[in-house]
Amino acid sequence: MWNKLPGAYMMLKNTNIVKMANQALVLDSIKKNKMITTEEIISQTRLSRTTVLTMMKELGQQKLIEKRGNVRQSVGRQPILYSLSRDVYYAIGIDVDVAPIYMAISRLDGTIVYSRQWDVSENADGRAIKESIAEHVSRAFVEARISRDKIIGMGIGLPGVMNLQENIAEKISRIRGWENFDIAKELGDVFDFPIYVRNDTHLLGHMEIESENENMLYILHRSGIGMAPIINGEVYEGTFGNAGYIGHTRIGAQGRRCNCGLKDCLEVYCSKRSIEKSYEETTGIRLGYDALITAARNGDENACEIFKTAGTYFGIGITNAIKTYDILGVVIGDLRCQEDHIFFQSIQDSVAENSVNFSVKQPTVRLSSHKKDEYGMGACQFVLEKFFEQPKFHTNISENGGEWVETM
Repeated sequence: MWNKLPGAYMMLKNTNIVKMANQALVLDSIKKNKMITTEEIISQTRLSRTTVLTMMKELGQQKLIEKRGNVRQSVGRQPILYSLSRDVYYAIGIDVDVAPIYMAISRLDGTIVYSRQWDVSENADGRAIKESIAEHVSRAFVEARISRDKIIGMGIGLPGVMNLQENIAEKISRIRGWENFDIAKELGDVFDFPIYVRNDTHLLGHMEIESENENMLYILHRSGIGMAPIINGEVYEGTFGNAGYIGHTRIGAQGRRCNCGLKDCLEVYCSKRSIEKSYEETTGIRLGYDALITAARNGDENACEIFKTAGTYFGIGITNAIKTYDILGVVIGDLRCQEDHIFFQSIQDSVAENSVNFSVKQPTVRLSSHKKDEYGMGACQFVLEKFFEQPKFHTNISENGGEWVETM
């Protein structure tokens, strides 16, 4: 919000610096509380009444906040409740899982107003995926009756090797011909709003954060396997945006070839794609992952054995991550089964077995509660975080002795 695009710099007078910081404090208080009174903002921010009232007036003029009724009291004036504006600005989130693509549009408060899912060909290249996203986003504007000028940005989650400094996915082994394809630039030629490219697991990890002090390993189980390390309530992205790339950590010694070119990567043994392949090699029957989940639940011995083995390997990979980060809380996303399923039970047993003597406290593993129609929400939340990101100030002294400030 403070600078429409990351990396922008402004020179400001000292009064404007203070004003910007105060406005950020007030807005953050409203955002965290959903609905809040002026008195509560004064108490939480410790700003003066005059300052808070001034900031509230300006935020109202910018249409960032709105009145949402009154607090019911039996005595005295009923205080006005304020919230973020519901239908003024929106964020778009895209989650690319190679074949299925998920999209969500949210309000400033994070509530979803529109979502959809569609498939692209498994042989689609980067340009075909870009065209598909452009088509469906444009359709969403019409169906949701949202004007393009109300969009504050779009986040795109991709399952590949990221380069955050260039805002691109340098390589996606599961998408044909994806080598340094700049999807943000390509879509930027179509849409006039900021576009952020990030690791898909990192964006989905944003949905799991519930507190500022939370530490967690969010692990995504798809045709590949990814992880978002969450430290002190924030997703740790690493230098280039590839922290938690556990799907291509190597385990075992069976020489199984991964599509990345290496052998014995974790996802070769327990990803959705590898589970489907193992069942076909064992039975000669080709079934999709969801059908295999059902088959195992119904007692198919081959499916049960394959899930048990996959769960053992998955648990080893998870335990390696637990030991690396010393984070004992694990959430698994998109496993598509219940906690009493043999696959999840095998994962839990493997983590328990392989973490013996590591910590005084036993690691916990649970399933994410988020459903498919919410998968685009992680990218929406990232865009909202960028929009509401509080300015970082760095004071310098100019050559003539005056003071100026950069905001980042």
